[in-house]
Amino acid sequence: MRRRTSLIHGKNPSDASNIEGALAGREANLLGQNGPDHAADRYLVQAETGDLVVPLSALSDGTRAALERHLGPLEDRLVERGTPPPALAQHDGLSLAQEADIPSLLALGAAMHAETLFARVPLQLDRFEGHIRAALADRAHQQIFVHKANGVLQGALFARADPYIFSDAIIVSDQLFYIFPQHRSFALARRMVQAVEVWARSKNATEVCLAVSTGKNLGRLDALYARFRYQRVGGVFKKLL
Repeated sequence: MRRRTSLIHGKNPSDASNIEGALAGREANLLGQNGPDHAADRYLVQAETGDLVVPLSALSDGTRAALERHLGPLEDRLVERGTPPPALAQHDGLSLAQEADIPSLLALGAAMHAETLFARVPLQLDRFEGHIRAALADRAHQQIFVHKANGVLQGALFARADPYIFSDAIIVSDQLFYIFPQHRSFALARRMVQAVEVWARSKNATEVCLAVSTGKNLGRLDALYARFRYQRVGGVFKKLL
């Protein structure tokens, strides 16, 4: 079991390294049983301020027995110390998009366009690339979260932080959230949404707004966001002209 102090308390990170650190801190605060690699970890709960997690050697026999009745046999595993290897940080799991990701993000955008109601709108990849580059150059207000496995892009979530039109308070909204069909899972979607929430807290945002305007899988997406504890507050209505 592992515990690391969250990096976002009392901070207001704006650069990529601090955001990456905040995401790593959130991951480290997920408690459970370590698998042979992170993909096989069994997460049960997220640690809160004041929680104390100790090595198995420090548990009393009674406490360890009680945990094992719930979790099964426990064993200590040291997965990694300090900074993750650069290859892992760049090519696997959750991270912030870099310029090298642009070709994969363009392919993702084309797949999203083809699958949804947006297919009736002309696809201009050069314009989409310009939007991506603008987001990468404005990380203070925009972030593109990507998730990869073995260096292959599985999904992306474009988010931006803006003041309300009636207030200086900040709202974080998604602009694009798409996971390739073969990679869709509750765990992957949750990991990406939680990453946006970490960033939103770092911006002192009042709320996170996730919108659905694709016209596909509406019931499933409603149920998914409800599981993430998001409240439905309205709807998006379109009229084809």
